[in-house]
Amino acid sequence: MKKEILIQKWLDDELNNAELKAFEALPEYESYTKISEKAKLFEDTTYDVDFEFDKLNAIIKERRLETPVKTINWMQPLMRIAAIFIIALAVYYAPIYGGTTIIKTLTSNTKSIELPDNSKIKLNTASAIKYKKSNWENVPKVSLVGEAFFNIEKGSSVNVVTWLGEMIVSGSKFKVIQRADYFEVICYEGIVTLSYKDKEITVTPNQSFKIIDGETFEEKMNTSELPTWTKG
Repeated sequence: MKKEILIQKWLDDELNNAELKAFEALPEYESYTKISEKAKLFEDTTYDVDFEFDKLNAIIKERRLETPVKTINWMQPLMRIAAIFIIALAVYYAPIYGGTTIIKTLTSNTKSIELPDNSKIKLNTASAIKYKKSNWENVPKVSLVGEAFFNIEKGSSVNVVTWLGEMIVSGSKFKVIQRADYFEVICYEGIVTLSYKDKEITVTPNQSFKIIDGETFEEKMNTSELPTWTKG
């Protein structure tokens, strides 16, 4: 299994015994666990989450204008892990203002959210979403950093924005992971339409689409059971 996937599964607490042994054998294992422990103590009440999400949108707009679109490997693996924890933990302490709702989790908890159209989101650990209630009818958009499971209300359409692209979904159930240069969407019900590098990708039930360091992968999945972290 690729190192990036092992790291991602560790972040999501989804390693089986064999995978855990492989992860513990990584040369960087000690550094990763130290960062995890330090991050649990991290507090920064001045961290500007609104700015971070605006930056996310700016990156997406900029990439749309690039020809060809290039994925920037902006951090070495160790720094990526640090960024994942620091950003996700820092947003927990940021203010909410200007009609914008920001929901966030630390490394120790998940959270259930109901959107204005009764669609539901389960936010995994070390993750955050942002949306505007006041303009939801005109612009039903959710910005995501981290990992979330979406259950979109029948008849509703929602635009989900991440660093690597946007998804338009209607009446669907799907999981999205967006951490550094790792992206994955798994469809459980309905259809997920994804825009990536000026291409439109359709993900249907029992399928996943991944982007790892700029490379794309499509796989068949068994989606008969929901992720364990969505059941808490």
